[in-house]
Amino acid sequence: MERMLIGRRAAKHCCCLFALMFVVFICPVRTFGFINSQNTVTVPPYPHIKDNAYPIFLQAARMTEKMKHLNPSSDPNINETLPIPLRNYALAYKDSLPALKVMKSALNKPCLCPNERAYNLDFEQFASLRNLARVTMDDAVYQYRIGHYFQSAQLHLDGMEMGVMIAHGGGLIPNLVSMVIEAICRKDLEKDIPHLTTSQLEYAEKRFQAIERKRIPFSDIVKEEGNSVVTNFIPMLGGTTYKQDDLEQFEQLAPKGMDHKSGSSLFHVGNIICNA
Repeated sequence: MERMLIGRRAAKHCCCLFALMFVVFICPVRTFGFINSQNTVTVPPYPHIKDNAYPIFLQAARMTEKMKHLNPSSDPNINETLPIPLRNYALAYKDSLPALKVMKSALNKPCLCPNERAYNLDFEQFASLRNLARVTMDDAVYQYRIGHYFQSAQLHLDGMEMGVMIAHGGGLIPNLVSMVIEAICRKDLEKDIPHLTTSQLEYAEKRFQAIERKRIPFSDIVKEEGNSVVTNFIPMLGGTTYKQDDLEQFEQLAPKGMDHKSGSSLFHVGNIICNA
């Protein structure tokens, strides 16, 4: 009986000793190896398509910047508190026709915006696209004022469709630009509806349905935003393989008071990258 008790005590002591060795020696070594192990980040390649509509939209936007007569919404010399003369809309409409033709030619093409992932992406292009939306909206106002209600509705829908397409393939910034363009071109569209015939209303309904089918899930936008952020951090870290300790370089570059303990989104992204 005593031998059995002694054996149990010895086994118990051995288990305790093994557990102590595991905690004191093995766990730190394993933790150190995990922290300093190299991890590789894999980012899906950005898709490329033929006959992309996005460069065509940009071309149309650049054309509006060369208009001889500014559209009323962009003319700083126009007093918005007073009625805008019809002549201002007419002159701008005539100048904008080539750009509108180019824009409309891209509506039936696939679209990826932006057509590359770049840390120094030219955000001025988005300002040009917003101006194209304002030109389209002003042309719709002109058509409404001269009694061409169906043509006015078509211009509204063309601008809205372009706006929805701008979000394709982009992250959060292109999505915000997309929402702004659609909001600009949707303004006053409801004024045309009472003046449309039955067949024209049916056409407008089909256009609305086609535009809705072109909307992409917000989850796609968030995924591309994450891919773009990681892609932009890779050159800063010198490659796709790096250690957890590389997070220290973010702290050295960050403003005073910002570190990985402050909850900054910068270090949140850094943790995601290093632990991917």
